[in-house]
Amino acid sequence: MFKIVSNIDRFYTGALTTLTGLFGGVTFLAVFWGAMARYVFNAPVVWSEGLATYSMIYSVMIGAALAYRQNKEIAFEVIEGNLPAPLKMTFGSVCDIAVIVLGVLLAISGWHFAASRGSLISTGLNIPMVWAQAAIAVGGIALCLSALMRLTFRHIKFSPEAH
Repeated sequence: MFKIVSNIDRFYTGALTTLTGLFGGVTFLAVFWGAMARYVFNAPVVWSEGLATYSMIYSVMIGAALAYRQNKEIAFEVIEGNLPAPLKMTFGSVCDIAVIVLGVLLAISGWHFAASRGSLISTGLNIPMVWAQAAIAVGGIALCLSALMRLTFRHIKFSPEAH
């Protein structure tokens, strides 16, 4: 069973890592090309700012889910660090459940946001804005899955690092 769980975790973490890196790379290239076109070639491009903004939003939303899955999110361990061992698991589980709820709320609100403004067109890229606005829903779903995996792994005593 742990082999299956390990493979699922490896695939999910790899997918999040790849997507975060891909969107981060697109952000860098769009900003770089926009600056080069404007200041070196004196020929500004209208699409670079929009592409950089939208890809950065995806990178941040997916990267947040990746950080949470890998237990590398920003945390203040003042409370958890001072708890006895049995309460640490309970506290961690409560935090995971809170993040699951947050992920669901982000996904729902992101979906409503994208659906209500889906007919708008991006001026710089000339694409439907739903592609950019869907990042909130995608990030919410990814964050929810990351927290659900952490909660599950916490209770079956699975550590991806050990497998």
